[in-house]
Amino acid sequence: MKIIRATKANRQDIIRKAVSLLKQGRVIIFPTETVYGIGADAFNKKAVAKIFRLKKRLKAQPLQILISNIKTVEKVSSRVTAKTMALMKKNWPGPLTVIVTKKKIVPDIVTGNMKTVGLRMPDHPLILEIIEYLGRPVAASSANISGKKPPKTAKEAAKHFKRGISLVIDGGRCRIGKSSKVVDATGTKTKILRK
Repeated sequence: MKIIRATKANRQDIIRKAVSLLKQGRVIIFPTETVYGIGADAFNKKAVAKIFRLKKRLKAQPLQILISNIKTVEKVSSRVTAKTMALMKKNWPGPLTVIVTKKKIVPDIVTGNMKTVGLRMPDHPLILEIIEYLGRPVAASSANISGKKPPKTAKEAAKHFKRGISLVIDGGRCRIGKSSKVVDATGTKTKILRK
């Protein structure tokens, strides 16, 4: 498995390669400000299924969806209140996952057949650009085998997977180094599910 270090010189090449692979239904590993992520095109069911197989993750455990702009919220979710939208705008990009009611465009495999979906806009320019150029969200999870410690470096992430990953992008050590805060915004009051 090849790990490619992202630099100013090769940045655009990496973005193009990542987008091309995601469009082909491949799975990649990438940096965020929290932990390294494993991801695929959120609207490609077969690609999303690969994430579950690679992570040895139960299908009932939903993935989150990473987005690059606030406009995408309306495409993938319904019944987003003004209060929830204000919460997103205040905290994004950043380490906050907001659970909202999903639209049918989001495959059930992503959400574990639930009617809700966790959305996040990561605070890392590289993955944001990849999502923006892809033109659709990325279904993602931490780049580790389920139950193992989330990786803070590309090397740590790559150690979890012997095969099945088409690209590992090394963006250096993650700035925060722990998973995002998760809030449920589907009810009348916002609930914190993970600090």
